[in-house]
Amino acid sequence: MGVAFAINRDLMDENGLQHEIMIPKRASKLKVKWGDNQELTLINTYAPNNEEDKIGFFKKLTKMTRNNKHKDLCIMGDFNCVESDIDRSPPHRDNERIVASLRKITTKNKLVDIWRMQNPTDKSFSFLQKSSKAMAHIDRIYIHRDLVNYVYDNEVGMGQEISNHDPVLVKIMAKNLPYCGKGLWKLPDEIIMKTKSLERPQKRY
Repeated sequence: MGVAFAINRDLMDENGLQHEIMIPKRASKLKVKWGDNQELTLINTYAPNNEEDKIGFFKKLTKMTRNNKHKDLCIMGDFNCVESDIDRSPPHRDNERIVASLRKITTKNKLVDIWRMQNPTDKSFSFLQKSSKAMAHIDRIYIHRDLVNYVYDNEVGMGQEISNHDPVLVKIMAKNLPYCGKGLWKLPDEIIMKTKSLERPQKRY
C-alpha cells in the first residue's frame, strides 16, 4: 500500500526534482521543473476506505496545503469517493461529509476536476468491483484552474491488466511555447479528388 511517482528521464531532469512524503503511505509531493524555468507541483494521494479515516485524511491534507501559492498545482490519485452520483454505476451519492471535506482541498487551492469539467455529462469509470459489478470514477486528477487552457489530452479508464484500477491521464503543455497560428490555407481534399473540379481550371486557360 502506498503512492509512487514514475519519471521519464528522457523528458525530465532528475536533478531538478524535489520529493516530499506528506503523509506516509497516503500522500506524496513532487516538484518538477519543465519548460523555461516552469515548475509543476504534483501531489499523489491514496485515500483510506474507512469513512472517518477518509474525512481525517482530507482534513489533514487541507491543512498541509493551506499555505500553497502554486498556480501549477495538481492533486491526483485514488480518492476512494466521488463528488457526484454520475461517477458511480449504479449511480448513488457519497457521504456528504466526505465530499465536503474533499471540496475544501479543491476550493482553497482553486482546483478543478479537469476530466469532469471537459466531459460534464459523460460516464467513464476507473474502478470495477468484480463481485458486485459496480463501477466508479474514484481515480481523478485535479489541476489548478490556471492550467485548464494548457490541457490537450485527457482520458479515463484506458485499460490495463496489472491492477483493478484503470489509469487516468492528463497531458499539459508548457506555458511558454511559441504561438503557431492556424497554419496555411489549402484547398479541401474532397474538392481536389473530384475530377470535374480538376478539369475546370484547365478549361479556363
